[in-house]
Amino acid sequence: MNILTVLKVVLIIILCIGSSYTDIKFGYVKNLYLLPFPLFGTVLLVLQYMFFGVETLLDSVISILTSLIISVILYIAHIWAAGDCKLLIALSLLAPVELYSKFNFLNFSIIFVIAFAFAFSYIFLIFDSIYCGIKQKKIADKAKIKSGMKSFMLNYISSVCCIIAIDNIFLYFFSEFFMHYIFVLLAINISFVILLNSFKRLDKRIILPIALILAVIFIYLRQSFGIMYIVNFGLVFIVMLMKLFISEYNYEYINTSDVKAGMIISTETSMLFLNSRVKGLPDISNENISDRLSESECESIRRWEKSSYGSKTVKIVRKIPFAIFISLGIVTYIIVGVMLN
Repeated sequence: MNILTVLKVVLIIILCIGSSYTDIKFGYVKNLYLLPFPLFGTVLLVLQYMFFGVETLLDSVISILTSLIISVILYIAHIWAAGDCKLLIALSLLAPVELYSKFNFLNFSIIFVIAFAFAFSYIFLIFDSIYCGIKQKKIADKAKIKSGMKSFMLNYISSVCCIIAIDNIFLYFFSEFFMHYIFVLLAINISFVILLNSFKRLDKRIILPIALILAVIFIYLRQSFGIMYIVNFGLVFIVMLMKLFISEYNYEYINTSDVKAGMIISTETSMLFLNSRVKGLPDISNENISDRLSESECESIRRWEKSSYGSKTVKIVRKIPFAIFISLGIVTYIIVGVMLN
């Protein structure tokens, strides 16, 4: 391990600790804290080129572009905030170039950071929901789950077809790696199921035939249909069922006077604003990152509390500090990369 790699790992640890702290304390990753690290990463890239040649620089540039594209897609889809997007890009600038060859996945192995991050976040949400359920002495709403079974089944079939298609594509091009490290493929599968079911406006009726065609093509090319598919049927079902369970405990009630900029109002609460004459109230919430409250909207909500339609409490979407999971993702990525050596 050369001095540049050691320096990169040290900077990654500092960045992860600081970003996680600011995300917990302030609800977002501060730009002021993030700013120096892309600069450090750029300087280290130049030194990498000077000492180790253009090939390693090209590997890093492709990795950075990969993380940039994925980050922007997730930001546009309102899966995560701008701070999380910038954090991943900064980490990709600092990622040790040696890891690409160790993963045997060329320059694109940075996607494993995202896969690990979503897997860790999902594990956290499951245990956090169980804790909230016990604390609130509340079980999942059976009537709500039953009414959504039609949508659930369509999503389930679409997700299974997509996972089978993705697995066969990966195994067709990178079979040796994934057959040895099947847990990485499992993390990608879990992440993709969560992502696919996070796009509320995505028409599954369009996705289903495309995924089905891709699945059939690559199954034919690989000439394989084994136990992996049975595992996928169960995996998708468990992940989607747990997502329904988690959604029951995704909210909390706070005093209306305590609303702050950056919070996300629930759809149910935002509907209460429709009959009010108070100006500046937020529109109907879709409960994603784009619906974060501004300071002026918070002031309007506090005025709404004192109006005839007002309420002393409001329901908000609970904040999940995703910077922690991105940090766990990069740490896991580095550990696995070292293990593969």
